[in-house]
Amino acid sequence: MCLSTVTDPYAKSKIIHSGYKEFSGSGKSLSFQSYSMKGGPAVPLDTWIKAEGPASISATDGKTYPAYFHIYDSNKESKKNKNRVLVYFRGLRAVGTQGNETCFIAQEMYVPSSPNSWPPIQPKLATPQKDSTTKVIIEKLSSLIDDLKKTAGNA
Repeated sequence: MCLSTVTDPYAKSKIIHSGYKEFSGSGKSLSFQSYSMKGGPAVPLDTWIKAEGPASISATDGKTYPAYFHIYDSNKESKKNKNRVLVYFRGLRAVGTQGNETCFIAQEMYVPSSPNSWPPIQPKLATPQKDSTTKVIIEKLSSLIDDLKKTAGNA
């Protein structure tokens, strides 16, 4: 998969963006269409993956760009090609067109296992132990709330 044109070969951004990537397979069994990662063609889910490949490739217009992930701006083709999946990307390195669509070239990509997988779930932090002062305050607040409920019920 190569770009038709490179419109911005110097695009650089560390901001996380979203777009659509074409894969083979569906659901949680996705695989790369053209290239594979070191572990094979299976797409790692719910983790940031870094593109591997030659330093640069040439677009149809003759301009070169990094051989990283090609991510579409929209999923408008998804009705014909149901292999487009919402992904998140960072490390934008170039912008171009593929056919008549805008395509981003990104160094890193995050493929969520479901639409609810973003943002990545953070590990739960340990809950601080309640010391005796906190326990007393909570008990007093609970008592005050109960008293307010009784007062409101009598009004």
